[in-house]
Amino acid sequence: MHTKKSKKMPSFEVALKKLEDTVVALEQGDVSLSDLVDRYREGLYYQQICREHLNRAELLLDESTSNGGVQPLQVETDKGLE
Repeated sequence: MHTKKSKKMPSFEVALKKLEDTVVALEQGDVSLSDLVDRYREGLYYQQICREHLNRAELLLDESTSNGGVQPLQVETDKGLE
């Protein structure tokens, strides 16, 4: 199992793939109880990594928007279609 002491956090894509693989393995149910616990803990680890990446991305987008660097998308609607 991975610990938070590892040198480099995996990318979002790598962590998401590992999380998906872990979920599939857990759903198959062909594992011993100790392996099940280990895989569940591994899934929690990768879930946290994904959450951290998403939180960082959200902060970057919020900063960009609040600093005027990027404006929210304005969608124009055709009044005749409403």
